[in-house]
Formats: sequence, C-alpha cells, structure tokens
Amino acid sequence: MEYSFLSIIPPIIIIALVIFTRKIVLSLGIGIGIAAIIIEQGNIFQAIKTILQAIFNLFYSDGEWSSGNLYVLSFLLLLGALTGLISALGGNRAFGNWIGRRIRTKRGAQLMTTTCGVSLFPDDVFSMFVTSQITGPVIDYAKVPRTKLAYLIHSTSDPTCVICPLSSWGAYIIGILTSIFAALQITDNPLIAFLIIATTNFYALSTLIFVFSSAAFDINIGKMKKQVAINQQQIIPTSTMKGTVWDLIIPIGTLIIGAITTMIITGYIHSDTPTIMAIFSNSQVSLSLVIGAGLATFISFLLYTRQVIAKKQHFKQVGSILKRGMKTTIPAVEILLYAWVLSNFIDQLETGAYLASLIENITLPPSFLPLIFFLLTGAMAFATGTSWGTFAIMLPIAAQIAEATDPSLMFFLMSAVLSGSLFGDHTSPVSDTTTVASAAAGCSQIDHVVTQLPYALICASITAISFLLLGISGMRWIPYVFIILTIGLLIYYFKRKTDCSKSDF
Repeated sequence: MEYSFLSIIPPIIIIALVIFTRKIVLSLGIGIGIAAIIIEQGNIFQAIKTILQAIFNLFYSDGEWSSGNLYVLSFLLLLGALTGLISALGGNRAFGNWIGRRIRTKRGAQLMTTTCGVSLFPDDVFSMFVTSQITGPVIDYAKVPRTKLAYLIHSTSDPTCVICPLSSWGAYIIGILTSIFAALQITDNPLIAFLIIATTNFYALSTLIFVFSSAAFDINIGKMKKQVAINQQQIIPTSTMKGTVWDLIIPIGTLIIGAITTMIITGYIHSDTPTIMAIFSNSQVSLSLVIGAGLATFISFLLYTRQVIAKKQHFKQVGSILKRGMKTTIPAVEILLYAWVLSNFIDQLETGAYLASLIENITLPPSFLPLIFFLLTGAMAFATGTSWGTFAIMLPIAAQIAEATDPSLMFFLMSAVLSGSLFGDHTSPVSDTTTVASAAAGCSQIDHVVTQLPYALICASITAISFLLLGISGMRWIPYVFIILTIGLLIYYFKRKTDCSKSDF
C-alpha cells in the first residue's frame, strides 16, 4: 500500500496536539492510535492488536529479549536512584556550596556546563546525564533555571557528537558512508570524508557558537526569559545529612570511569582490528551506561550506609529515597516507550521515504540543493523524532543525487543532511534526545521544547542562509564569515536589550 500523504498525518497531529494541549503523553498516545488505524486501513480492532504487539516487541522480538531497549530503561531508573541517593547524602548541596565559592555568577555556571558538555564527547546520552549531575548543583546555586540547563546540555552534546569521529554518532555516520562509497565505487576514505563533511555542518557549528555565547552573556530568549524570572526548579528532595563534595564526586567519577571502561572493553571484544575507531564503533554504549550507573548507585549506597552508621540512624528512609529518585525519571521512561512505538509505526508508514521522495522530485538548480536538503531533512527528523533514522535514509539519497547532478556537491549535501537531521531532532517533542535532555536536567519535556525552540530556530535560519551561500559560491569561508558576524550581531542585540530591561527597574 502506498501511504503517501497519509504517512505524515500522525506526526502533524501529534505536533499540533503538543502545541495546543502541552501534554506530551496524551499527544503521543493519540498519534500512535491514528498511525495504527492507518496501518490497518481503518480496522480499529486490528489496530489495537497492532499497538499491543508493538509494545510487546519493545521488550521481546524475534525470539530474543530486546536488550538495547531494556538497557536504556534500566539506565534511566538507575540514574534516578543514583540521583536520589546523592541528594540524600547531601552531595549536591555540598558541591554547590563548594563550587559556589569559586563560581559565583550565572555566566560562570553556564560556561562550566557548556565546557563539560563538549568535553564528554563519546556519547550524547552519557554527556547529558553526567554533565547535569556535575553542574546541576552549580546551576542551582547560581539561580539558573533547569530549562536553561536542559538547553545547554542538549545543545552541546549532540552537536559535538555529530562532528566528532570518536563518538557513537561519528562511528554510526562513518559506517553509513562506508556502505555508500562501496555501493557507488567511490574511493574516498570514509573517515577523511566525515571530517570534511563536519567542516560544513553549519547547524552544529552555529549551535555550538551560539550556546557558548548565550552562556557567556547569559542570553535568555522567548519563553526562557519567563523561566528565568520564575526560576521554578524541579529538584530531588534535599538531605537532612551534612554531606561532603566527595559524596558527589565519588559516585559521578564511578559512573564515568565505569561506563567508559566498559565501552572500551566491549568495543575491543567486538572488533576484529582493535583500532580506536573500531573500538568506539563496536562498543555497547547502552550496556556500558547501565554498568556505570549500577556501580555508581552501589557506591552511593555504601556512602549512605557509612553516614547512617556514623550518625547511628536507621535505614528506614532508603526505600523512599530510591522511590523518590526513580520517580523523577519515570516520566522520561513513559515518554520514551511511547516514542519507540511511534517510531516503529512511522517506519511502517514510510514517512521518511515519502518525504525523501519530495526531494527527489524537486527540480531546481544544483546550487539550491544544499538548502533544500537542509529544510526537508529538518522536516523529516522533526516529524519522525529521529536524527539517526534520517541519516540512514537521506545520506544515500544525497550521494545518489550528487552523483547524478554535480559530484562536487556530494559532501555539501551530506553536511546539509546532518545539519537538518540535528535541527529537526532538537526541536521535535517526540525525539528521544529531547526526552533525555529534559529528564537529565530535571525539567518537564514540554518546557524544554518551548524554551529551546527560539535558540534552535535562530541557528536554523543562520544555517539555511549559510547553505544557500555555500551552494552559490562553493566556498566554505563565506558561510563561516556570515555565521560569525550574524551571531556576533545577535548577541550584541540581545545583550543590549537585556541591559536596557534591567536599567528600567
């Protein structure tokens, strides 16, 4: 059956419902129901059966357990328990007080967060959760809202991973390039090609420049201004114990060391030639995160036990601490489950293939192709909620169109695919990275979406014009100059506007 336009109806309805109701789970549930009805051609009873089967397949499929999904869900719950224990220990408060004596400003707290987010490049989920745990107390101490934390970690982790070859994203993209080059008999080295493509990934570059600038000058746009004024923070209950800085550093250090060590071990085991690239490409990231989080939670429990024994207290509160901690990540688990089912249905509806066909049918001068690819892949990732899925669909199409029209545009079109996919993923309320970012930062998903949107749209507008300039001129330096000058002028404008607002009081 050719679904054509019907395939984009569920995403459109979900986005509209999210905007009007601000209820993510309800919107996803309705979208899933509509998608199932379309798949089953109006048979409601069969649609219900399809939904139940899809839920079952999330955990058990093709005669084996879906370990990847189970690992991700386990990691989220373990992280909730870990955060609850650290908070109960007083580690967050102690670290916030300690670092607050050294980093006293909002600017310092935000720059610390962005720097940490860029530094933890192996995986975006790993980066967002670890960065939020390390810098969350500093953000709270500086009275920066948790929605700003969500924006900072989301806009540093993904853009860094998509341009870094030593990341899970980089390994995945290089793998796709390898298969494309083999199919088209292209002799370019996939790693070198990836590095060249990264130089014109204008959305990632614009986002990184803009997020550092907004942190340095405390730029708050749109709904973020309101969040700064209200400064509502959803933080795990504070501790009655007087913790130390080590009650945060030791568990988080265990999480980092445990996860990275497991990544290296699993990557080494599954690599025929254990090079650095092969290790990162074949590492089991989700399993590594679970092991790291499990070890960190165990260490936190030991630290809590030490405090209880030292103060001659009892363990009555352990159950409630773990329960309260995991309760903070349960909304993320719920949304993620819905998003996975929706992703499965979107795949069956061939939404991505339909949007891809729109690109193939467009007849415009080749110089406009980078811009067109950026816009349509952005729409695809926004509708489907997956950047990786968009990579897999659109990178081969970009290569084929470049081969047929102008081979010199191939890397430019691939850059446009990566940029558009990242932009759509950043703005989609059904994206898994959006879910992770809001859960890690401790704010609601809808608040994260609406507060990050203005920043993402600004960077997307800059990116669109940059790809137009690139397509027309064929020279990288022209978009670079445009990006730097535009962001510089925008920061000057927003900073001056902020200063004027403060002077009115």
